[in-house]
Amino acid sequence: MSLSEKYMGSVLAAVTIAIVLALAKKKRTSRRLPYPPGPKGYPIIGNLLDLPGNPIWEGLARMNQEYNTDILHLDLMGGHMVVLSNSDLAVDLMVRRSLVYADRIRIRMGCSWAFSLMSYGSAWRIHRKLFHRFFSVAIKDRFDDKMCDAVNVFIHRLSESPEKFLKHAHFLAGSLALSVAYGLNIESENDKVYSLSEDAMNAVDIAMVPGRFLVDFFPILKHVPEWFPGAGFKKFARMAKEDLDDSINLPFLGVKDTFQADATTTTSVVATCLEELPDLSREGVDEEVVRNVGGIVFLGNSSPICELQQNYTQQSWRTASSIKSFFLAVTLHPNVVHLAQKELDEVVGGDRSPDFSDKSQLPYISAIVKEVLRWRPPAPLAPTRRVMEDDVYKGLFIPTGTVVVGNIWAMFRDESVYPDAHVFNPGRFIKDGHIDPNVKDPQEIVFGWGRRICPGRHFVLRVLWLTIARVLATFDISKCLDEDGNPITPNGKYTSGGITHPLPFRSDIKPRSPYTLSPTTGH
Repeated sequence: MSLSEKYMGSVLAAVTIAIVLALAKKKRTSRRLPYPPGPKGYPIIGNLLDLPGNPIWEGLARMNQEYNTDILHLDLMGGHMVVLSNSDLAVDLMVRRSLVYADRIRIRMGCSWAFSLMSYGSAWRIHRKLFHRFFSVAIKDRFDDKMCDAVNVFIHRLSESPEKFLKHAHFLAGSLALSVAYGLNIESENDKVYSLSEDAMNAVDIAMVPGRFLVDFFPILKHVPEWFPGAGFKKFARMAKEDLDDSINLPFLGVKDTFQADATTTTSVVATCLEELPDLSREGVDEEVVRNVGGIVFLGNSSPICELQQNYTQQSWRTASSIKSFFLAVTLHPNVVHLAQKELDEVVGGDRSPDFSDKSQLPYISAIVKEVLRWRPPAPLAPTRRVMEDDVYKGLFIPTGTVVVGNIWAMFRDESVYPDAHVFNPGRFIKDGHIDPNVKDPQEIVFGWGRRICPGRHFVLRVLWLTIARVLATFDISKCLDEDGNPITPNGKYTSGGITHPLPFRSDIKPRSPYTLSPTTGH
C-alpha cells in the first residue's frame, strides 16, 4: 500500500476535528466588498465538499467556467482559497503586487529546510541569493559539462535498454542533480543517496497538492496526538521528515568530510559554497544555509520543491516529468519526430550530436520544448501563495491569509491563447521558420511568477532542450505494435501528485545510426 493510500483515509476524521474547532471559534472578516465569485457553500464547512476530485486542476478549471470567472473563491471552513485560471491575472497579482502575494502557506511535512517554502523574509532572501549565484541567467551555462555528460549517458542507456526509457529519464534528472549539488557520480539506481531521494520526494509530492492535508489550513491540528483518529498526517509527516533529513544530510556531510580532508575547488554547489564560506558568512550564510541550498538543488531538481512547486522543487522531478511527456507526445505524433529530424539533419548533419551552439538554428526543437511544457505542465497547479495583507482587486475583496493557487493547466487550455489547446502541436510557436514572439511563451507561466518564480528555470530548460535535441538526432520513436501488427496507442493518463508523470506506456525507440551511441559523443 502506498504512503498516500495509507494515510489519506484519515482525512474524514480530520475534517470532523476541524469542524469542532471551527464551531468553537468562528472568525468572520468584516468587509463591504464581495469576495470573488464562487459556490455559496455550507455553514461551518464552507466549500469543503465542493473541492473536486482528481485531477483537481481539471475540476477547478470547470468551476472557473461554471462561475464565469478567472478568479474563483472557495471558503474552506473559514479559510479562503482563490484559484486563478488566467495568466494575465496571475501577473497582475503575483508580479505587479508581488509584495502582497509573496508569502507561502507553511507546509508541515518536514520541508522546513526548503527555502522555496519559507515565509517571505530575510531567511528566504539569504537562501535564494545563494542559490542565484549558481543558476542565474548570466551563468546559465555553468554546469553544461555535467549536463552533456548526463545526457550522453542517458542516450547510451536508451540504446542498451530502450524499453526502460521512463526509468532512464528519471535517473537522468536525479543523477544530474546529485552531480551538480554534490559532485557525486551516480552509476545506478541502487545508490544509497539516490534511493533516499526517491522516498523523500515521493513524500513531498504527496504533501504538495493544495488541500491534501487540513493541517496546512488549520495549524491547531498539529497539537492532536499521532494516535488520535484523523491524525494520520502526523505519522506521515514524521516519516517524511526522517527521509528528507537523511537525503540532504548524508550527501552534505560526505562533501564536507571530503572538503576538510582535501579543500580543492570543484564545480559542485556545496563544495564551492564551503570553499567560499568565510566570505559568504558576511552575507548571513552558514553551513545550515549551504546544506539547505544543496538540498534544494538536489531534491528540487528531483522533486516538487523548485520554488517547491512551489516550483515546484521539482526541478529534477519536473525535468523527469517533462522528458517523459516528450516521449509520450512524440510517440503519439510521429510527424513531430520527422519534422524535428529534418531540421536536425539540415543543421547538424550526421557526424556529431547537436549542441547549444546549434540552438539558434533549431527553432523547431525549441518549439517542442515549449509545447511539452504547455501540453502537459509538470506541475499543473503552481505552488500556493499566501496573501500578506488585505487586498482589493477590481472591486473584489481578498483577505489576509488567503491561499492563492495558479491553475497552470487551465491557463494552458485557454483556447483564446492556444487554439486547439488539447492538441500537441509545436508548430503553433513557429512562424516563417522562427519562434513566433506573438504567441505567449509557456516558459513565462510554467515556472511561476514574481518574487517566487522558480530560480532554477534556466537550468531546467537547458536540460530539456539538450535532451530532446540529442534524443531526436539519435533515435526514431513511434508506437509499438501488437502481435497482429497493429499500433498500440498509449492512453495518455497521468498521475495526480504535485508533480505529474505519465503512467507507464510503451514506445518503440530505435537508433537512427550508431555514431551517437557512445556516452562520450559530443565532446
